[in-house]
Amino acid sequence: VLLKPGESSAAAGITNEADSSAIATLRAEYSPRLKGPYGIKTQYSLYLNERSTLHTHDVQSHTVAFIPSYNFRQSSISLLATYNYTLVHDEEYLQAVAVTPTYTFTLNGNQYAQAFYRYTKKDYLNAPINQDEDRNADDNGLGASWFYLIMENRGFVNFRYEYNREDTEGVNWKYSGNKAGLSFLYPVADRLKFNVAGEAYVQDYENVHTSFGIKRKDETYTGSALFSYNFFDEIDVQVQYAYIKGRSNIVVYDYSKNVLSAGVEMRF
Repeated sequence: VLLKPGESSAAAGITNEADSSAIATLRAEYSPRLKGPYGIKTQYSLYLNERSTLHTHDVQSHTVAFIPSYNFRQSSISLLATYNYTLVHDEEYLQAVAVTPTYTFTLNGNQYAQAFYRYTKKDYLNAPINQDEDRNADDNGLGASWFYLIMENRGFVNFRYEYNREDTEGVNWKYSGNKAGLSFLYPVADRLKFNVAGEAYVQDYENVHTSFGIKRKDETYTGSALFSYNFFDEIDVQVQYAYIKGRSNIVVYDYSKNVLSAGVEMRF
C-alpha cells in the first residue's frame, strides 16, 4: 500500500506497509432496444476499497458512462463518454471527464481489431504542495487492439498498444508514454477459465525535475494470473495474483508490489 523505494535510504519514513482490504464493485447498465443499426448504452459503476488498517488510503469511486454506437455489416463505431468522481479517505480527490471514439472491425471469422482515440480532462481536487507538482492535466491517447478467438470463441489472445501524452500544469509531471500488453484467456474446463496477462509501460518525462535535477524516466511492468470458476450461471469465484515492478532513474519512484485477491462476482 505504501510503496517504499527499492533504495531504502531514498525516502525516510516510508514503511513499505502492507494491508488487507475489502473491495466492493457494482455496475449497472441500461440498453434500450433501438431499430436499425443504432445502439445506446448508459452505465453506472461503483468501486469501494476499505482497508483494515491504513484508512488514509480508502478509495470510493463513482463513474457514469454514456455510449452511443452505430453498427455496420462488418464493423461498428462507438463513442464512450465518462465522468468519474473519486474520494480518498472520504475526502474529494479527483474528477475526470473522458471521451473515447472507437472503431471495431472484423478481420476474418476469428479475428477482430479495434482502434481508438481518447481525451481525458483530469482535475485533482486538493491543492498541490507547489505549482511544479500540480497534476491537473489534459491527456490524449491513441491505441489499437487485436483479438484472436480460440476454442469456439470461448477464449482469446489479445495484443494491445497505446501511446499517450499527459500535459500537466505542473512541470514535474508532463510525460509521453508507450504501453504494450498481451493477455491470454483459456477455458480449462466448462466452468473454469484461466487468464494470464503482461504489460509494459514506459513514461518519458519532458522536463528536468525541479527537485532532483534530471529528467525522470519510468518503466512499469505488470504481470497477473487469474483463475475464474463458474459455480452457477450467474456466479463466479475468482482468485488472482498480480506483481508490479516500477523502475525509475529517480529512486524515490522505484518499487515493487504484490497483490493477492479472491472474490465473488454475481451477474443478474
